[in-house]
Amino acid sequence: MSFKLINAPATFQTYINKILKGLLDITCVVYLNNIYIYSDSIEEYAKYVREILDRLKKAKLYVKFFKCEFDKKEITFLKYVIGVYKIRMNNAKIRIILD
Repeated sequence: MSFKLINAPATFQTYINKILKGLLDITCVVYLNNIYIYSDSIEEYAKYVREILDRLKKAKLYVKFFKCEFDKKEITFLKYVIGVYKIRMNNAKIRIILD
């Protein structure tokens, strides 16, 4: 019998969702190993980052600091580019349609 990891991404996503329950879609969005934190002010943002890092630490999960980006005004998430006041399609994802 093979001991391959079956449904590992779905299992991990469920685990992260349980850890961050109560914060999801209120202060953050999680997609697999990406956690996007948002707020209206830098003070709230710092509070949310601390809360999320504390929850991850309690679950014995850690982040690699060199992979983290903080206080970004625009991010690419799935096929969208999300900014402070706007959301638009990522041109790299729709280039084949435009050509």
